[in-house]
Amino acid sequence: MKGLSSASWVENDMSPFTSCFEDRAVFDAHVSSLLVEYDGLPTGPAKDTFNKLPDWALFERDDELLQDALADVDGSPDEAKAEAYPIPTTTALGNARRIVRFMYGLLRRRIEAYPTPDAEIAVVAPGGSGRSVMVLCESEGGALVTVNLSGNHRRARYSQADTLPDAFLREALADLDP
Repeated sequence: MKGLSSASWVENDMSPFTSCFEDRAVFDAHVSSLLVEYDGLPTGPAKDTFNKLPDWALFERDDELLQDALADVDGSPDEAKAEAYPIPTTTALGNARRIVRFMYGLLRRRIEAYPTPDAEIAVVAPGGSGRSVMVLCESEGGALVTVNLSGNHRRARYSQADTLPDAFLREALADLDP
């Protein structure tokens, strides 16, 4: 796989610390040496930089599931149009893409995304035994997080979805598997 030169990394607005690496292969080797995984999540000193790494550094191994979920988000306007729903805004699409990446980074499983009749994009992380977490990314920029843990329900409303992920969403996702 052809690596990126440090100049192209800067041009592509990649994280500033990556510019000190010659190319992607060198960076991959460095990241692999730092990440110690426990149930798919980094531990130790690497956990603080986990959300700062470029997407390809985090998800390359399981790229297909992530790409499918992102394609669902990107296809939401067409699906909404086909269902005669209002078209979600670019704000809703951007928030949904960010939430999908975050959920996938924690769960490493299929994340579902689809439009709703209220111009929202629903991002759903299904769990086992009747458990799920859904984030409704609203066209106005807000979000509603609903959690169903085998019949026990919790929810939180956000006027600005850019505050997500927060402790509530992280805890809900951690509780998905019994």
